[in-house]
Amino acid sequence: QQGVRIPVIGNGDILHYSDGRRMLSETGCAGVMIGRGALGNPWVFSPQGRPETLQGRLPVIHRHLELAQSYLDVDKMLFRLKNHACRYLSGLAGAGTIRTEIMRQKSFAELSSFFSAF
Repeated sequence: QQGVRIPVIGNGDILHYSDGRRMLSETGCAGVMIGRGALGNPWVFSPQGRPETLQGRLPVIHRHLELAQSYLDVDKMLFRLKNHACRYLSGLAGAGTIRTEIMRQKSFAELSSFFSAF
């Protein structure tokens, strides 16, 4: 940031909230930009981090589906929605079994019902 007149934005390898904070403190950059680190991990923006249980992650999954239904053609976007839902499960015990079931859902209504069952 020193020696330039424009804001410098840090980017790359930010997978946890602490990574962003570290980049800010170590580089003095004006801000950070997060890309892949946020895919399936909206908790990257929270100091508390990713919940360790499915029950802790379900509110975000439900909200994502709710917003998708409000703004997207959900049946055209079904594959992407299932992909995001699968990413939300990263690191959970038994996630593979749940992912298999997610991918079997043939419509947005089925996907939504699947998550409502939890």
